[in-house]
Amino acid sequence: MDIEEFPYLNTTDLSYHFQEQIVYLYLNIMRKTNDFVVKELASQFRELLLLLKQEMVKHRCSGLFHDGFKYNQYIDLAYRLVAHTRDIVGGKGEHELFYMLVYELHRVFPTLSIYLLHNYIGVYKVGSSLGNNIDCKLGCWRDVKYLCNYVRNVSPKGSDDSIIDICIELMNNQLKKDIESWRFSVNAGSRKHISNIAKWIPREKRRFNWLFEKLAVHWCNNYGRWKLDSDNYNYYSALTKCKRQYRKVIARMNKILDTTEIKQCYQLWDDINVDNVSKYTVMKQSKLFLCYGNKDEITDVLDFFKDVSKRSCSQKYIERSVPIKSSYSHNEIIQLPISYFVKEAMHILRSCNTNIAYRDVLNSNWEKFSRTFDSYRFYNTLPMVNVSYKMIEKDAEAFYAGVGMSIIIAQKSSFGKRILALENKPTWVNLEDSDDFLSIVEKFSEIIRSQNNTCFCFERGIDMIVTALYESDFLCNKMKLVLFSNGLSGNIEKYYDYMETQFTLMNYYIPKLVLWNLSKTDICEIPGEKVMDNCILISGFSSCLIKYIATLNKDDTAYDVVSRILSGERYEMYSQYMSQLVQKSR
Repeated sequence: MDIEEFPYLNTTDLSYHFQEQIVYLYLNIMRKTNDFVVKELASQFRELLLLLKQEMVKHRCSGLFHDGFKYNQYIDLAYRLVAHTRDIVGGKGEHELFYMLVYELHRVFPTLSIYLLHNYIGVYKVGSSLGNNIDCKLGCWRDVKYLCNYVRNVSPKGSDDSIIDICIELMNNQLKKDIESWRFSVNAGSRKHISNIAKWIPREKRRFNWLFEKLAVHWCNNYGRWKLDSDNYNYYSALTKCKRQYRKVIARMNKILDTTEIKQCYQLWDDINVDNVSKYTVMKQSKLFLCYGNKDEITDVLDFFKDVSKRSCSQKYIERSVPIKSSYSHNEIIQLPISYFVKEAMHILRSCNTNIAYRDVLNSNWEKFSRTFDSYRFYNTLPMVNVSYKMIEKDAEAFYAGVGMSIIIAQKSSFGKRILALENKPTWVNLEDSDDFLSIVEKFSEIIRSQNNTCFCFERGIDMIVTALYESDFLCNKMKLVLFSNGLSGNIEKYYDYMETQFTLMNYYIPKLVLWNLSKTDICEIPGEKVMDNCILISGFSSCLIKYIATLNKDDTAYDVVSRILSGERYEMYSQYMSQLVQKSR
């Protein structure tokens, strides 16, 4: 064959394609209510991993493997993206999307997924470059059974998928460690030195009964006094005994954990130890723990005694919380979703709740929460939030999160406490005279009360900003505009082009535009090169990502910021493990 007639094809550099895909995934990976959208994201992530693996195989076959694989950084970022998606402290804190990413990672790079599963729950410390220790706990034991359920539903192998076996081994190994730690370790009898795995192990007569049986069999075969033989004619009676023994083990550990939900099921309100009530239990049942009491609901003697017990439980919790002006510790506060604060404040205002203790606790919690951002200064940063009907349609979490994050930025911005509320007619919201959190939310809701049933118009908001700059004769070459909205799909290019045009016409410096996606139903398109170079694209309901807006540089691209977010030291252990695998394979 003539080489001149059929020359070798030039190798295409895929770096920009990988950068584009990582930004696209980061912009869209957040909680979704549409199963089709989740499948689409799973397909995109799988295709990215497969292409990276294909290029890795080509590189090995080329004989240049010792020179280093130039796309390793993108495998590393994809790996970190999985960890970041679940990270409850420094990441997005998502559940369902994390399960999807782990499953797709396991299909292409199983070794990486297994290492992540073995390490993302346990409290591991790694040394940082600053010499400090960093807590690398990303999720909780609740995730494991839901991951198994997700895999069972999407995998062709169903409940026989290998990742489910790995999860079963993880859960029972931890349960065994907790039992030994409670009974035999130097910290015997200490609840602080055992996990809450017993709380999250599935029960027998619920939708996870299939998983309970697998766990019971695994426990019996590995930690019990006998092994089950499926060929034995007494198998089913032995299985029943095995389940009974496993139930006793779980019940014993739950008693040690003092699980609140179990006491609630048995109506043992007086026995609830308020010091052991988790932040999520209070968050979901704030009426019980912070302001319980509705005499109109009492219809008989039994209801009366239940009401008295619940009131007593609520009073104990309030008495514990008020003296320290907060119902949560510092670490618990920063893990609460920002939408929770705004939602609770709106509920208090709508219901005209006069419970002073409840109001004080919420204001105190917000004050502690907002202090976590005191080290960041949002110079020349203007928050804009979509307050149109679409933000509160079906699910108002996007609205609550957008308002909460706008308030955080406004409180720390050099522009003062100003927010631009965007709907058909944009409105300035000045919060300078509002002292506490409830008064801030009250003023915000009063201003936008008549505007929630309109359509969102970004262009009119930009016009209002340009007019304000012209009238005040204010010039700024480092302005940042931050838009929180769930209506970015199909509009990203249009929004940036309009902003660029309007500022150029007035001979103003073009601001850095941050588009924060809050949509649970739509997928935003892959941005063009101009947007990738000049816009910052973030998504999710986690307020911890706000700090990256404060640290933006003038020349940052969308990929630069996503790469910086994923390069956090909390995920360094996963990069180190991947590097070790690469070294061993050479």
